[in-house]
Amino acid sequence: MAATDARRRTRVRVAVPVVGEVLAHEVPLLRRRRLQVEVAGAIDALVGSGQGGRRDLLQAVRLRLDAGGALAPGEALVAAQEAWRTFDAALTERLARIAVAEGAGIEAEILVARGVAQQGRAAEADAALAALVAGARGDAERVAAVAARAELLVFFSDAARTAIAAIEAVEAQVADPALLVDLVAKRGLLLHSLGESVAALSLLEPLLDDLRDDTLRLACFAVATGATATGQGSVALAACDRAERAGRATGSDPMLVELSRCAALGMLGRLDEAMALTRRRYDEAVADGARHRQAWFAWARGGLLISKGHAGAAARWCTEARALLAEVGHRPAERLAANDLARALAVAGRPDEAEAVLASVDEVESSGGLFGDDGVRLVAQGWIRAARGDHDGARALLRRAAEVHGAVGHHYPALHALADVARVGGVVGVQDEVRRLAALVEGDLAHAQVLLVDALAAEDPGALLVAADALERVGFDLGAAEAAMVAADHLEHRGDRRAAAAAAHRAAALLGRCGSPATPATRVRDEPPVLSGREQQVAALAGAGRSNRDIAEELVLSVRTVETHLQRAYQKLGITSRDQLGPALAGAGR
Repeated sequence: MAATDARRRTRVRVAVPVVGEVLAHEVPLLRRRRLQVEVAGAIDALVGSGQGGRRDLLQAVRLRLDAGGALAPGEALVAAQEAWRTFDAALTERLARIAVAEGAGIEAEILVARGVAQQGRAAEADAALAALVAGARGDAERVAAVAARAELLVFFSDAARTAIAAIEAVEAQVADPALLVDLVAKRGLLLHSLGESVAALSLLEPLLDDLRDDTLRLACFAVATGATATGQGSVALAACDRAERAGRATGSDPMLVELSRCAALGMLGRLDEAMALTRRRYDEAVADGARHRQAWFAWARGGLLISKGHAGAAARWCTEARALLAEVGHRPAERLAANDLARALAVAGRPDEAEAVLASVDEVESSGGLFGDDGVRLVAQGWIRAARGDHDGARALLRRAAEVHGAVGHHYPALHALADVARVGGVVGVQDEVRRLAALVEGDLAHAQVLLVDALAAEDPGALLVAADALERVGFDLGAAEAAMVAADHLEHRGDRRAAAAAAHRAAALLGRCGSPATPATRVRDEPPVLSGREQQVAALAGAGRSNRDIAEELVLSVRTVETHLQRAYQKLGITSRDQLGPALAGAGR
């Protein structure tokens, strides 16, 4: 047996799952059913005492069903709702069909369709929901059915345009003003999902005061993510706050809101704050066994690591996210996560693997631009070209990505795509557009990108080091490393070897945080000079506070030889005094 602590509760299980299955099958059928009923009763008592949760209730229902028992009136519908929240598709369908047979109505029929769709039978689910829309008795049923159909068309059939057309057809039939506002808001959510953030924001923002409950929460989520894409960080965070309040009022899962908050914080240059939030929520999802939340927060963490330039770590998180998203049936999101994975692999200097990922993505139906897919894919392709040394091809793809993002008002990703053009040696011709976009994007990260592009254009090592400082402050370690490396190259060519060595060692330390990625700017000069064995010994002792005479005696050298070794070490490390030895040696990884 094995026991684990999960959020102040102890879970006991058979350590090897297959052993548990064998033991269960060895128990006679009638005895097994009796045990299942007894355990279900114990769980009910636990829940009734306030010590259990919704997942425990679901487990009790599953046990009673497996034992051949009956459920209490209304219990199947409640359990089906919980099964859907935990992405147990087969159980959702099973329970919802029981609820339909009990006369639970359209809510249960919608849950049947959701369970069916998540099991890969999207066409069957769509046909059932279309029939529900056609046979709806009144506005409330019609709106509920078409909203569910639109949701499934987007997430399981990649058919957002069809979903919008379905909603528009029903809008003309709805007389209830409150329901009509909700339906229009859902159309705004679909526009947002297609990447048409400006249109979505113009439709949704005027409606917020008229929306309530879950529709308000979802509309605020769309406003937050749309505002992030357009560069309005303060609007995004205010929408997240409002969505969070609406979610608390309805007891809704805060996942979408927190994902939006992470994106907004990242856009504003508060990457470490966003990273802490994703880590906390990811750990909670793992403890809860919530695979869908684990998938989304793994993906969010991978995206933030890409923003920091930690390509190897980003690839690991995106790999996990992609697998989990496929497991829970989110095909469009799986495709987007794969695009991020390809970009991370390319930046890490693994273009063959990146290309293989994109090729496998082609087997998944195109998401038709869903959530900016087209632009993200172009960025990944651009970095693959860069990793192969085709800098002209890389710049062309990255410029095209900026155009695609810019065409729908996504100023934030457009700005970063153009900054990437500059990082791949294409600074000529992008400066003015970078400045224009940065004026539309809030936050320190956008300002740091402008500093970088201007410094690259000016070929000014001092300005490049200032840009490195700004980029490091916002957490973009790779951008800071590249700026320092290019500065070192310029300083070397100007004959300032000491300053060049200091800049190169700073770049090396920053690249170490990133897992040593391979981008064009990191290859502009050779590795910084390495201390010889004797220089290393002398420098380490001097950094520890030993005098030249003490070092000479310990190493059996003359004081003059110690001084010579120290001066060479100072020059290679780019420093001028003993006090700087400790940090310089640590930064160089010695």
